[in-house]
Amino acid sequence: MNGATQCSRAASKRQADEKFAKVQLVCRGRLRAFVWALSLLLSGSTCGQPTNEFDLPEPQPWLLSATARAGAGYRDNVLLSAARPQSSAFGLANLEFFAYRLPIDGTELTFFVGGEHKQFADVRETDKEQLLTASASVKRRLGNVGTGTLSVQYFYMDQVFDASTTEFDVGVVVARGHSLSGRPRLDIDLGSRTRLEVEGIAGYQWFESPLDDYLESGPRIGLSHEFNHRSQIGFSYQLIHRDYATRTQVSTDGIPLSGTDLTYEMHRAELAWRQNWNKQRTFRTTAKLGIEAVHDNGSGYFDYQRYFGDASVRYEPGPWGAKAQINLSHYEYPIQEATIGDSERRHKTLLTFTFAATKRLTKRINLFAEYEYEESAANTDFDEYDVNTVSAGLDAEF
Repeated sequence: MNGATQCSRAASKRQADEKFAKVQLVCRGRLRAFVWALSLLLSGSTCGQPTNEFDLPEPQPWLLSATARAGAGYRDNVLLSAARPQSSAFGLANLEFFAYRLPIDGTELTFFVGGEHKQFADVRETDKEQLLTASASVKRRLGNVGTGTLSVQYFYMDQVFDASTTEFDVGVVVARGHSLSGRPRLDIDLGSRTRLEVEGIAGYQWFESPLDDYLESGPRIGLSHEFNHRSQIGFSYQLIHRDYATRTQVSTDGIPLSGTDLTYEMHRAELAWRQNWNKQRTFRTTAKLGIEAVHDNGSGYFDYQRYFGDASVRYEPGPWGAKAQINLSHYEYPIQEATIGDSERRHKTLLTFTFAATKRLTKRINLFAEYEYEESAANTDFDEYDVNTVSAGLDAEF
């Protein structure tokens, strides 16, 4: 009773995390250069001699920004149905706030809050989708060793998603839930632009029925190397232990076993590559490949292997901008049967493709248009669907 993490959580959080990471990268690179240049100008005169002619104000350590978005769109299969798709127009509103404290004394602070609301016009089972993400992190340089970071994230969701990847007995649901997690992290400089990353993850997810709450924790270790500020390649391994609150083990036939507790052990390995193709960084690509193995503590009925990859390209030459991204995940279930009494084992493939374009109309106003296609292909009829979503509108930056 909980499949929300693999499919939905990854699908819904991806957008908020992408926005958070994008703003962090921009600020850390460009704003650091700006603040040090500004501090040099404010520290002395042209010949390096002190002057008392007038007092200059100290640079402000905080950068604040906000973005508001409004628009409309259309989705042709709101409930991800295999047999009776319901289409609907919708209105959307999005608000984001970002605060960043420059590390002028060695401590860097970042805060982000983002919320999105979609209001559907013609769907009986659910009339809205809502997402809310709030993040806070503190980062400090630890001498010549590296940097230490502590991050906390809150996430709320109210949306339709496919939970069948981890909960074969649930399928597509309207899920409502929220989570709170913490991530202490240590980045160790190994020299020659190489970094060792050690991170701990602990969080709890609350869900309304029919999904089940769970506690998730575990370590992550990664190794990355940067090439001349233009590209970066990295490898990471993560071990996750998931402990469900009330969900029980099942037999190899899928029959619940009363008096038992269900836990998952998840192993995930990932190879990532990020490339800036010009000095202005207006043409960027990212790519990831990975494998995930999941084992339950019972009969192994919920065991699966996931092979995944995603790639994105972003081009922002001037007032125009465009981004395309594709995500692919293939699931293999060694015990679950595709059909009762059939020897064929269940498998499932999820594909998501998105394309977004923006046009700057004024200094602060942008026009946007987005298209998303999502497909589930499986050897079980009820597990197949496809959905198209288009939207457009305006956003304003403050």
